[in-house]
Amino acid sequence: MRLDLSRVWKFYLASGLAAALAWPVSIFVRTPQVALVAGALLFCVLLIPLLALVSALSEAEIGELRGFLEFSAVVSKPLEFAISYYKRLHDVFHPKPST
Repeated sequence: MRLDLSRVWKFYLASGLAAALAWPVSIFVRTPQVALVAGALLFCVLLIPLLALVSALSEAEIGELRGFLEFSAVVSKPLEFAISYYKRLHDVFHPKPST
């Protein structure tokens, strides 16, 4: 799979925003294990909508990702869920004009 390098900055932007929003968990939660789990979950929950908001993946890249998932049974279900969630959010944030 070839990622269009002109859109890589969108991954950095979305990841940085998700990390900045998840970072306060480490301040308010005193138990390191709980802070790690809560911060990681919050980061993942925020990352997919932010990626969809900035249109980090093209339709062709989504199709290629789905093609790769056919060969890996272990991670295919969670990643397929993430891809379909991304696709739904992308359609909400960037609706196609009706003709």
